[in-house]
Amino acid sequence: MKKKVFRKDKNVESLIETVDFIKDNMSTKDDVDEIKKTLNEHTRDLNTIKNDLKTDVDKRKQLEVRVTRLEQKV
Repeated sequence: MKKKVFRKDKNVESLIETVDFIKDNMSTKDDVDEIKKTLNEHTRDLNTIKNDLKTDVDKRKQLEVRVTRLEQKV
């Protein structure tokens, strides 16, 4: 009988340690909100870069066309 009680105590102890670990390492709602905010900022930055690149590519194409026309005239 004592062995069973000892096992139960050990299992309870292990469970308490696991719960404590989870509590200490679990993200809070504030943590998740902060991550979402940061992710949104990065997404906006990436969209800005994407649009800038697209504009630059368009400008480059226009310049290539102009240079090609000039070369044909010369």
